[in-house]
Amino acid sequence: MKRCHPAFLLIAFCLSFAASSQDLELSGIVTDGVGNPFPYANVILKDAESTILSGTITEEDGRYFFKDLAEGDYQVSVSFVGFITYESGVITLSRKRTLPNIILEEDTQRLDEVVVTAKRPTITKQADRLTFNVENTSLSQNNTFDILKYTPSVLVVEGEIKIRNQDATVYINDKRVYLTGDELRELLESYDGQNVKAIEVITNPGARYDAEGGLVLNIKTSKNIIIGYKGSVNTRYTQGTYAKYALSTSHYYKTKNANLFASYTFSPRKENKTIDSDIRFFNPDGSTNQLWDSDFRRVTRSGAHNLNTIFDFDLSPRQTLSLTSNILYSPNRTFDNTNRTNISDTNGNALSSFKNLSDVSQDKTNITLNADYNLALRDDKSAFAFTMNYIYYDEDQAQDLNTSYFDAGGALDRTSTLNFITDQRSSILTGQLDFTGLLQEDVSVEMGAKISTINSSSTVDYSGSFTGPGVIDDDFDYDETIYAAYGSLSKDFNKWSLVLGSRAEYTEVVANSIALDQRNDQSYMEIFPNASLGYYPNENHGFDISYKRSIARPRYQSLNPFRYYLNEVSFNSGNPNLTRAIKNTFNLDYTLKGEYFFSLYYETSKNALESLAFQNNTTFILEGGQFNILEQFQYSLDFVYAASVKPWWYFSSYTSAAYLGNRFIARESGGVTQEIAEPVLFVQLFNRFTLSKDGTLTSDFTGQYLSKYVTGSYVFDNQLTLGLSFRKSIWNKQGAITLAFNDFTNGTNVRLRSRYRNQDNGFFAMPESRTVTLGFNYKFGNFKLSDNERDLDLKEQERLESKTAF
Repeated sequence: MKRCHPAFLLIAFCLSFAASSQDLELSGIVTDGVGNPFPYANVILKDAESTILSGTITEEDGRYFFKDLAEGDYQVSVSFVGFITYESGVITLSRKRTLPNIILEEDTQRLDEVVVTAKRPTITKQADRLTFNVENTSLSQNNTFDILKYTPSVLVVEGEIKIRNQDATVYINDKRVYLTGDELRELLESYDGQNVKAIEVITNPGARYDAEGGLVLNIKTSKNIIIGYKGSVNTRYTQGTYAKYALSTSHYYKTKNANLFASYTFSPRKENKTIDSDIRFFNPDGSTNQLWDSDFRRVTRSGAHNLNTIFDFDLSPRQTLSLTSNILYSPNRTFDNTNRTNISDTNGNALSSFKNLSDVSQDKTNITLNADYNLALRDDKSAFAFTMNYIYYDEDQAQDLNTSYFDAGGALDRTSTLNFITDQRSSILTGQLDFTGLLQEDVSVEMGAKISTINSSSTVDYSGSFTGPGVIDDDFDYDETIYAAYGSLSKDFNKWSLVLGSRAEYTEVVANSIALDQRNDQSYMEIFPNASLGYYPNENHGFDISYKRSIARPRYQSLNPFRYYLNEVSFNSGNPNLTRAIKNTFNLDYTLKGEYFFSLYYETSKNALESLAFQNNTTFILEGGQFNILEQFQYSLDFVYAASVKPWWYFSSYTSAAYLGNRFIARESGGVTQEIAEPVLFVQLFNRFTLSKDGTLTSDFTGQYLSKYVTGSYVFDNQLTLGLSFRKSIWNKQGAITLAFNDFTNGTNVRLRSRYRNQDNGFFAMPESRTVTLGFNYKFGNFKLSDNERDLDLKEQERLESKTAF
């Protein structure tokens, strides 16, 4: 295989500054009453006469900075809703200075005879991201996948996680999860929400993030910062059509130089899903030939085990080592499928029918091992980090499909069988080196390099009496190597902030179908620049403009030509001719008073990877798969509002008005260009209420509305989802009981339709979205400490999506 010359991996940045700044800096740390870092507090800088000069918010570690200051006298004010405002005395600044730690104390207020201890806001906004804080809320009793459904700007469409109408790349603690589709969902459903601190929606990821996937969803888990032991046990019962359970336990232990964590979750589930679908087949003159109506039901039984461990060690005052593992084991997952299809003419007269009985069994194992080494240099401003990951993925699946065909009178005409067994083995190895530091006092630099190697092998074996086209035993091998290097510079000056970055990735791919003799060799070099400029004239106004270029690569199984049959005339097939898609994103953001956030953006993606379905009106076959479409585009205006309406009522909303669409080749309509586009309105509302005097009883009320929405060639009907949950702390806050009513109006599931030219098919999928969940959490040991939990780096797994027919 041809390899890239190392010279292609270097990125040169040439920036010069006229003179180094002699300005001074004032910094410090804000903590709560027990010494924990206090993020997102408002910090105001004033002169000696109390005139406001500048403002900022504290970072995750409680730190704040004011730069480019002149010698003189200043004052610092720190505030947060529900806490007593801190006011410093006069501070004389003649050199760079770090203030003593500032402690914020909680403020108890009495309103209408109700004493309320205010909680931290649910939403915070920064230039490149929106943070949704869920720790110790009633939402935390859900699994992590369900929490994402309530996260502002996040949309779950047919199991796929999207941000701003685009597929999201999921990270956990800034480490990428290389799973998508059913595998990602199963992982997040088995990960307990009690471990989640916040969800970060990163709309402008920097150059250090992989170029694949322009928008990032980063799940932040909690950290333990004080020496001691703590643990917890959690149970969750969910009732839909069938009952579902989750049992989990977490344990934390921290010494002076070591930090240990382990958690285990077992989540047995029984799920029901029904699908009503229909197809209108046409004659060559455009008149209706046949109408096909199908009723499908699937019952799924599964019991996933998830084990997560983290071992952090301080090797020296400047060196740390972290070893992380995650094991997801899902044995004997079964699907019992029943489908009945009735065929009639345009007048409704019965022509024939057929019935499918399908039994499917799956075994899945996903193992991820991660090692992180960090070295802080002696200047205390620079650091190196080296990361290695190994991922192993194993899936076995067997399906028995039996079909009975009936004539117009209902008499049995014939039977057919189709059995197939698929196996997939994938392994991934990655290595990454990163450097962060300062070029000058106010110029930060990040740079690094990464290599990832991926190997995936799949087999399929067919048997039975059905021998239609595409039913052939095959072996599919996939090898991919990606070399990457990146660099970025950031500078804050006066009221401006500038970030310039770029990432280069060289990719080599060999995909080979042995039996079909189809081979796809690709090698290409792409450059992915990103830039952002911020202007903050005062504490009430902030402006940010940004640009980013990113890539989407085909998933392994999307290139795999195997067919996966729903029935003998409806199947999904891989496409070995897929290639990369390139997306360009432009953003303009405005922030008003730290409560009102506006975003105007335009995105366009050439050769976008989309799932399409085509009906052949001659053979009466419906074939689905992934294709490179001509273009995917959207114009959008987003608005976010977040504030404490009352001390006992926190409210936030996310509204997105967009025009989005897809342009593709209508393969079964003469190969003409087809465009499907719709105006879209997406609204999310979140309300948190404190209902008791002591603050131990809280409630969340959520709402989500989605108007018509385009995915592939399909358009959704309007969708409305409402949820209500309660959380009661008991036993001096060692325990908590939660009760949640999800989609209680049953408005989440709606019909999808693809209708253009000689294509007319649709379906109404109805998984169990209306459920009631009862949960219990008990903490023991040093339970008042913050959690240490971080999930591990599930790197490079994103394109391990298993392409089953389900």
